[in-house]
Amino acid sequence: MKAISRSGVFMLVILALMLAACGGGDPVTEDRVFSMEEIAEFDGQDGRPAYVVVDGTVYDVSGIPQWAGGMHQGIAAGQDVTEQFKNQSPHSQSTLNRAKIVGTVEE
Repeated sequence: MKAISRSGVFMLVILALMLAACGGGDPVTEDRVFSMEEIAEFDGQDGRPAYVVVDGTVYDVSGIPQWAGGMHQGIAAGQDVTEQFKNQSPHSQSTLNRAKIVGTVEE
């Protein structure tokens, strides 16, 4: 049996870290279609993820510090915030660029 070289071990560690970073096992995908009733459950409260809907696209804003606790500038997660983002938020597009798209809302 041949021993693995240090560079081989290093590559395996890098591969493992990359796979872990992908989040493997997260049941929510970009292809998921949510109802608005389901979105309401993702309010960022009590450890739940914080999702917002903008133009029919569902974004996970949980990892954005300004959305801690499911609120940002008086806007609550778990709802369609399209109008607030378009009319009140000066940095809405940069916020959405940092959020993960997790699906769409059924029509």
